[in-house]
Amino acid sequence: MTAGPDIAMTDVVWVCDGETSDCAGLAQAMVDGACLGLHRVRWREAYLAEGAHRMVCRFRAPDAESVRLALHLAGAGEGVWTATLVGSGGAEANLVLEREFPQPLRGDPRRALALARAECLEACGVEPLHVMISLDRRHAICLCHAPHDTAARLAGVEHLDGRWRCWPCRQVVRPGVEPSGQADAITPRT
Repeated sequence: MTAGPDIAMTDVVWVCDGETSDCAGLAQAMVDGACLGLHRVRWREAYLAEGAHRMVCRFRAPDAESVRLALHLAGAGEGVWTATLVGSGGAEANLVLEREFPQPLRGDPRRALALARAECLEACGVEPLHVMISLDRRHAICLCHAPHDTAARLAGVEHLDGRWRCWPCRQVVRPGVEPSGQADAITPRT
């Protein structure tokens, strides 16, 4: 079974931590389709850190629990949250910035993108593409494009007393699919 129209679908983010999961193996499972269709989950995009120690995936699904169930069948399932997306597509992303907020971010979700720009991106010459912020406003992931040397220089850097965690990445796509942001058209096999 594949997911129908996105009318009742939402954006769901999964952050794979290489300390608890095999990110490279799970990225391959996403490319292969895993058990996503069974739970009406559609994989949209994934960004794998150099060295495969971390990965961010975005899905469209009825809810976060559907993604957790599908990932559980693939050997994962922690770090899943429903998100709001702000900004353009992340196809050109080569740098991920992550932030946890001790208190929920107030106001418009676009504020997370503005914070990323003001707090660390402008000083480094990095262009933010889009941000994914959790519905509880406690998690934000900003996909950015940076000159290659800048992305490498920022690897592992924690900006502003550890508020932003940075890591270079590459987009994971299905074989034969160009990394042009068109991953939305892909429906994983079951």
